[in-house]
Amino acid sequence: MRRQRDVGAVIYFFDAYDGDALYADTEGTNCATAANMRLEATRILMELASDNFSDEDRLRTLTVVARSAGNEQGGRMTLTFSRE
Repeated sequence: MRRQRDVGAVIYFFDAYDGDALYADTEGTNCATAANMRLEATRILMELASDNFSDEDRLRTLTVVARSAGNEQGGRMTLTFSRE
């Protein structure tokens, strides 16, 4: 998935975890503000959830970690689905 880049913004990479499985972002996304970075992390997390939860799942944890080009963590969002 190709993302539009903005001039003068900070590049963040949004790595996704499905449990222990890592899906590393190699393209990155420019975010003009920290709020933009959080919105992008939220959008990715919700997209992962809509694509990956099934009726058979009893417990599923998805996480998105935003990191800067210098590998500094910008934020972490986790969604846990639990059904009894």
